[in-house]
Amino acid sequence: YSKSTNIHGCSNNGGADYFVVKLDASGYVRWQEMTGGDGDDILYGVAALADNSCIATGYTKSMVIDGKPVSGGVV
Repeated sequence: YSKSTNIHGCSNNGGADYFVVKLDASGYVRWQEMTGGDGDDILYGVAALADNSCIATGYTKSMVIDGKPVSGGVV
């Protein structure tokens, strides 16, 4: 997670937000995502799936993330 406001191409939404980056075999950034709400949003783990997608687990103290209501404190 990050409270930083200066990760290239990303912006902090308040509190601690989560940051995920995909690197290629050479270590170059393929994509990156930083998101969260006005409270602290913490990832505990990220796993790559066979279809090249990923799944993440964590918790949030935000009520809204990316304009969508969050219920139960689960990301």
